[in-house]
Amino acid sequence: MKFFPYEYRPYQKEIINDVEEALRKKEHVIIEAPTGIGKTIAVLGPSVEYAIENNLKIFYLTRTNSQQEQVVKEARKLREKYNFILAPIQGRNTFCLLALKDKLIDATPEELSLTCSKRRRDFEMGDMNSCPYYKNFLEKGNEIVIYAKENILTAQDFVERSLEDDVCAYEAMKSLSFDANVLLMPYIYFFDPFIRPRLLSWTNTTLDNIILIIDEAHNLPDFARSQRSIQLTVKSLSYVDKETRDFGDDNKFGIKYSEFVEILRENLNIISENFLKEKDDMPISKKYLLDILLNEFNVSEDVLMMFLNTMVDYGDNVRKEKLLKNQIPRSFIGNLGSFLLEFFMNDEKDVARIISKEDQLKIEMFAIDPKPVTSIIENVYSSIHMSGTLKPLDEYESIIFNEKKARKISYPSPFPKNNLKVYYIDNVTTKYDDIKKIDEIEKMANTIGKIVNLGYNSLILFPSYTLMEKVLNQDIGFFGNFYKETPNITQKDFIRSLHLFKRHGGAFFSVFGSRISEGIDFPNGQIQLVLIAGIPYPKPTAKHKLMELYYSQEIGKEKVYRYLVHGPTGRKMVQAIGRMIRSSTDRGVAIILDKRAPRFRDYIDMEKSEDIEHEIRSFFNMASLK
Repeated sequence: MKFFPYEYRPYQKEIINDVEEALRKKEHVIIEAPTGIGKTIAVLGPSVEYAIENNLKIFYLTRTNSQQEQVVKEARKLREKYNFILAPIQGRNTFCLLALKDKLIDATPEELSLTCSKRRRDFEMGDMNSCPYYKNFLEKGNEIVIYAKENILTAQDFVERSLEDDVCAYEAMKSLSFDANVLLMPYIYFFDPFIRPRLLSWTNTTLDNIILIIDEAHNLPDFARSQRSIQLTVKSLSYVDKETRDFGDDNKFGIKYSEFVEILRENLNIISENFLKEKDDMPISKKYLLDILLNEFNVSEDVLMMFLNTMVDYGDNVRKEKLLKNQIPRSFIGNLGSFLLEFFMNDEKDVARIISKEDQLKIEMFAIDPKPVTSIIENVYSSIHMSGTLKPLDEYESIIFNEKKARKISYPSPFPKNNLKVYYIDNVTTKYDDIKKIDEIEKMANTIGKIVNLGYNSLILFPSYTLMEKVLNQDIGFFGNFYKETPNITQKDFIRSLHLFKRHGGAFFSVFGSRISEGIDFPNGQIQLVLIAGIPYPKPTAKHKLMELYYSQEIGKEKVYRYLVHGPTGRKMVQAIGRMIRSSTDRGVAIILDKRAPRFRDYIDMEKSEDIEHEIRSFFNMASLK
């Protein structure tokens, strides 16, 4: 790389060399590099240089807006020496001014697409008022495109500039994409099989002309599974009544839609009451639900499938009528028909059917294998997958790629090892059989109380809200600033608590997988202690058991535990501990309250605690002397 905009940090030169080699050889490379190395610039920089020299495009994929902001920041530094254009790609729910201003923000991407297409057709037929933002785009959208070519903009910058002239940001984005060298986008734009062809058309490129960068790649497998998974909540069935009143309830089969929905709802509630009981979820076969409906309505399977297709047709007509009235083109009956047809007709071997009441009663089709979504990666010029926590890298490779192999590279932390100390306490455990005993709960509460009362800013993470409440129902004897993230906390209350904690310190109690446990940085000593109050093993749900069964056949039983249990658990703890150490000056102590902790020495360098209060004080006393 000819120009690097900063003084090199440890391992950045090595990452740059690895990226350059992968690009020269048209390879796929998986890079695990802890937070603080500066992965974004070390990957983006050589990729931009290579893309310009070889007339390629970069598709940079992220999961969150905060990640996109970091990419934009680094791209602005690169623009000081390299001449390239960056296009921020977002969906209509972000870029459609009609959605933002006319209260269509709750519409799905498909519904916004139908609305947009209809209004454009109306405009082309002479209705100049159908979409004033599209009209303004045709008249002066080029000014915004030129401005975005001259400046590296975030998605928010792009919207705000479009709002100044009431120009459709979505159409302006498409125009900008045609000439852009770097396209910064959410995962869905590349991996959704319906969106991707449009994206390639806007960008005037093909898959083999793309350098694909996947940021926070540890999120990709679950994202890919969610892309092929669908669900039907019992709550959504309650919206059918109004639709039948507005658009009719009869059909040629003599089964009223409202009657069908009510019987379906009743039977799902009966299944829940009879079989779920203490469980959160369980498998449900398509034959079991199909037989219930056939018996209830005394029809053949062919007739029921034709009836469900009639529901789909009904939904298409409802959407057309709503579009004519400039309403969100949504049909609950049509969506129900489509879901049930998929539920009964889909024969893909990795698709599991589940009934769940974890947050609300619903039936799900859960896709286990990410590869039907992710294998498209194998067709690009080169791909770079990066994350701070991907170990074991062969697991990621095996569940993302079909045939091709990737180079796998892991870098150590760039920070001094003595900045972080990890202890485990072996006289407590959250093992299922033990944690039911009140003396184990009391022991854990007493241990946590002693640690947080030392006065250091502490993040305490539990495997579940249930365990957290059991522990906090004991008297931990803490009288400092106390904060707690509950499952129902509002965004406003969470942000307020987070702000107060960052400003005044104290003890913040939450769980793994919560908002505070992922994606929020705590620099400059905002967190000094991380307490892992129990190993965050995956919950033994029906969904997880079905994944184990599927992968035992695909990759062998000996790898299943490492891939589906040990690996995800280790990564969660590494990510939690990493919240503390974000720079070379940050120091902290992590404490794992579980005697099973040594199983994860392949992820975390730890030692057994003999006197945790003394050890914590000694660590910070030594740190203050340096």
